[in-house]
Amino acid sequence: MKPILTTTTGSYPIINEPLSTNWQVSVQLAVEAQIEAGIDLLVDGQVRSDIAGLFAPVLGQNKSNGKANDTEVLPHQIKVKITPQAVDSRALIEDYKYAQEVARSKGRTDPSDLKAHITGPVFLAESCRITQDAPYRLPKTLTGDYDVDPDLVYDIADALTSVVREYRAAGAKYIQIDEPSLAYSSKEKMEVTLEALARLVRVDPQATWILHTCGNIQHQFSDLIEKTPPALKVLFIEAAHLREMQNVDEALLSRTQRQIMYGCIPVNTGTLPGTQKLQRELAETVNRLGPKNVFGVSPYCGLRLSTPDHAQQTMHLLTEAARVLG
Repeated sequence: MKPILTTTTGSYPIINEPLSTNWQVSVQLAVEAQIEAGIDLLVDGQVRSDIAGLFAPVLGQNKSNGKANDTEVLPHQIKVKITPQAVDSRALIEDYKYAQEVARSKGRTDPSDLKAHITGPVFLAESCRITQDAPYRLPKTLTGDYDVDPDLVYDIADALTSVVREYRAAGAKYIQIDEPSLAYSSKEKMEVTLEALARLVRVDPQATWILHTCGNIQHQFSDLIEKTPPALKVLFIEAAHLREMQNVDEALLSRTQRQIMYGCIPVNTGTLPGTQKLQRELAETVNRLGPKNVFGVSPYCGLRLSTPDHAQQTMHLLTEAARVLG
């Protein structure tokens, strides 16, 4: 692969309903669209659900239609202790392997061209509804900074290690952890998050681990770069926030042996930046961080809420702008 890769953060627009009966068609369309756009590091499109809905059922818990409060519905409930033995990742691995088949049929024969995804343990803990009978502490609030039970987070992380092993057995070299909760982490929750990330990464330090976050992680970045395992090599930063993080430069990344996945195209805005403007921005960023410290470029977030046409335009813009990087 090229020194600086183009990729997406994971999700692709929903094309077919109901997905329970034609998920292969959706995976195929997602992979073919990426290949047509010239994306280097492919994804299976996460076509079955959002990142919480994909992984909450994997934990062996039950689905609920109950409302958590007046404004939010948490569709999955935790009733019993989460264990690795209860994990059912068949759907995830089926999608991943089928995406590999589609990629091979289009001439992409290296199985490591396909990135695997794990939803972060803290975000999953916040996205599930804990019942009164569950062996975990109930959250004090469902808004703002969630008071998640560390035991729940650690049990989720330990359970997800089996998914990591299955992805690796299927040929995954790149594994991305999606942990949106980092942007609003308190000091206490940050410590829990760091431990949960470590439990996942140490399953296989030989994989190339990528941490995708949403929003402004300026205040959390020091902990991420200094306290996470060295194997968690690639950290995601959105362009709008990297501009404010003047301490993130070539010297820091070289000293800590980390790389940046640079989120350079906003999503769900209905508009796209011009190619030349984006090329200038990419060139300036690579010059600031150093070419060897930039792992890849990507849209800010998933394309799930975009239209297929807009998603395709976004990916074409990404690959066209990235040509300036060589």
